Amino acid sequence: MTDTYSFGEWLKQQRKQLRLTQREVATAVFCSTAMIKKIEADERQPSVELAQALAVTLQLSPEQHPIFVEIARGERPLDALAEGRGSRGAGESFASSLPTSATPFIGRQAELIEITAKLHQPECRLLTLLGPGGMGKTRLAIEAARQVQANFADGVVFVNLTAVSDPALIPDAIAHALNLSLPGPADKHLPRILRQRQMLIVLDNCEQLGDGLEWLSTLLAAAPNITLLATSRERLQLAEEWVFSVAGLDAARELFGQTAVRVKPDFDVQAEETAVRHICQLVENLPLAVELAASWTPFLTCDQIAEQIQTGLDILATTVRNIPARHRSMQAVFDASWQLLTEAERDALMRLSVFRGGWRVAEATAVAKATLFLLRGLVEKSLVRVGKNGRFHIHELTRQYAAAQLQAAGAEKETRQQHANIFFALAERFEQTQPTPEGPALFQQVQQEFRNIEAALQWLLDSEQSSQALQLAGNLGLFWFGGGHRQEGVRWLETILARSDQADSIARCAALLTMASLLPLVGREQDAAAYMAQLKPMAYRLEDPYLLARVLFTVSLYLGDREEAKRTLEEALPLFDLIQDERKGDIVVFYGFYGDLLRETGQYADAKASYQKAEEVRLRYGFSMADNHTGNFGRLALQEGNLPEAYALVAEQIENMRQLRHHKWLADWLVRLGEIETYLGEWSAAQTHLQECFQLMEAMADLRGQADVSAGLGYLALQRGEVATAVAHLQNSLRWYAEITPPTTTTKVRALTPELIDAILRAGLAAAANQQPTQAATLFAAATRFASAMNHFPPPPLAQAMEEAATAVQSTLSAAEWETAVATGQQIPLTKLLTNAFA
Repeated sequence: MTDTYSFGEWLKQQRKQLRLTQREVATAVFCSTAMIKKIEADERQPSVELAQALAVTLQLSPEQHPIFVEIARGERPLDALAEGRGSRGAGESFASSLPTSATPFIGRQAELIEITAKLHQPECRLLTLLGPGGMGKTRLAIEAARQVQANFADGVVFVNLTAVSDPALIPDAIAHALNLSLPGPADKHLPRILRQRQMLIVLDNCEQLGDGLEWLSTLLAAAPNITLLATSRERLQLAEEWVFSVAGLDAARELFGQTAVRVKPDFDVQAEETAVRHICQLVENLPLAVELAASWTPFLTCDQIAEQIQTGLDILATTVRNIPARHRSMQAVFDASWQLLTEAERDALMRLSVFRGGWRVAEATAVAKATLFLLRGLVEKSLVRVGKNGRFHIHELTRQYAAAQLQAAGAEKETRQQHANIFFALAERFEQTQPTPEGPALFQQVQQEFRNIEAALQWLLDSEQSSQALQLAGNLGLFWFGGGHRQEGVRWLETILARSDQADSIARCAALLTMASLLPLVGREQDAAAYMAQLKPMAYRLEDPYLLARVLFTVSLYLGDREEAKRTLEEALPLFDLIQDERKGDIVVFYGFYGDLLRETGQYADAKASYQKAEEVRLRYGFSMADNHTGNFGRLALQEGNLPEAYALVAEQIENMRQLRHHKWLADWLVRLGEIETYLGEWSAAQTHLQECFQLMEAMADLRGQADVSAGLGYLALQRGEVATAVAHLQNSLRWYAEITPPTTTTKVRALTPELIDAILRAGLAAAANQQPTQAATLFAAATRFASAMNHFPPPPLAQAMEEAATAVQSTLSAAEWETAVATGQQIPLTKLLTNAFA
């Protein structure tokens, strides 16, 4: 109310709102109709008695009567009627008005706790639930308001702003929701009416209002007990605003099941659990998309729905009549958001669709001309989000929509090539700097950008740039090996090698080298041999010293004959003198493996000298801690029987690997630490480290690593007296070794590793404890046979345990039984031994 509106005008409006004629009012207050006409025309003022009668007729509350009389008599301004808590005038009745839903509210319990906690904070006067269209912001706001409405004396009101395009109309929309009839402009009168109200106002769908929302600040300043809860796809950009970002629905699978059962009563949620989980992952738990996908269950299987989602947004639509048009399809949702963007934002968003797994500002600027401020705008409009690590991400469905816009604009080829160029350069830099101090940081960057690298590889293949794809994949050799993506590395390299030029080239040789290194680690020893056969001749033909040195080193890794492996390594040694300094990090690796060969054959002094040489080179050139040999000195200490020193050195190495976040090397050292802790009787710590190691090996699909860890877990269980558990672990270990061991394995093949020999020995110990003396004798004999052939020396605690167990086993068998069992162990093929160890 303002002074520009007269009492007469106000009286006329209130009479009409109560649907009373002038005659009816006159009759009620015992005056003439002419008198009422003159009062409404401001030609007369009512007497005190007449004013009191009018107050009753207009249904004012008793406490308002004295104020009304003074206003009618011209003694107070008209606005005074709205002042004072509880001073409601005619047409100012308030009540909670939250929409109801025919479907139950699902999930979001953590979000509700956080939102309601904020609404209880006096300083939180304007809370915006921010998220993309279809994220369930409205349902969440209504439920939160429902839970806190008892804390607002004057209730809760829901204001739907979907149809409001002009922010100047927000006050009118609120007044309408409050069932108020105001005597003048709502933006002027509403703050005064609400001045002493304690109320929560839910403002739904604010994103289209843009500039002009400042009036909400005016309302909050004038009405200190009013709290606003807004939902929007973009921030309101007001100083008072608190933001709560609404993410995917944690109970998405439950929502899918509930929706599916409504349209297909026989839908079996449990039977379809895997496919439903896949669908929810594809739509990143966006509630509207989940519901739209579930609506197709009467017509398609869940697997078919998932396939359709992967091809585009078209399937995410419905024909249900009582759903707002803007929510009948994800296409409509994104169309609405697209219209709210500037041209620069549209161009950037569609180009950002080429990224996978996120991006950094520098990459976005290079590919999409997206500056930090432009990215901020997209974040504030819920189209891009920022992860905890500072990387930017785009929702998969948003990405699909933006990708379609990119294709329609004819800019896909150019943008994807720019994207591929960036990650081609990253892989090249990664390969060149791995031995340097910059190496670990680049390793982590490649790990972060793995999905982008895969997208770049796919584009290079799709655009017939196979030579570049070959070079990119080959440059990632150390990443494929140590980053937990061996299977992916094999898959990409096989595809690219088959589609690229078969002629000799450094890129092809490097890719073959990487492939030959990876295949044994995924259980394909025989396939690796075929690649190995091509490597050495090609490397000599290419006459590249660095490449030849790497090839000779790799070939030596898979030679079971220690002397032959040693000769191959020594063949590579002169080549390192021809390599540039920045490449000399490979010498560190070379001397490390050379030391391993010497250690495994009992030449401990020479092994120590080789490790020291490796450290000398590493320190001289300032190479990465990833290549330090602290752990190898620990393994030497283990072989020499110095368990405390072995423990300290290996534990230090593990801390180095944790800092570098190198999964493969961390796992390799965890299994060694668990082994040493078992020997020391630190069984709880050993269990923890071996379990962590197994999880890493499993994530990397490293069968050899899983076999090694299972052998360690089996030996640990044996020490604890858990014989059945020990047998189970060791059976698994030997089974995995059998899977990756070629049928023709001999002592000339690297598949017969020290770890495998020790696993066979431990299996013998488990068989002895399991009252299987014949099997134990056979396993001990086989382990001794292989150790002798490979010149391998088991760790002293293990060797001593076998010696004691073998003596005990021999005492339980007859001489003939013992001799037969030993003879079997000395002759049995390795694969048969591995598959029948406990039979």
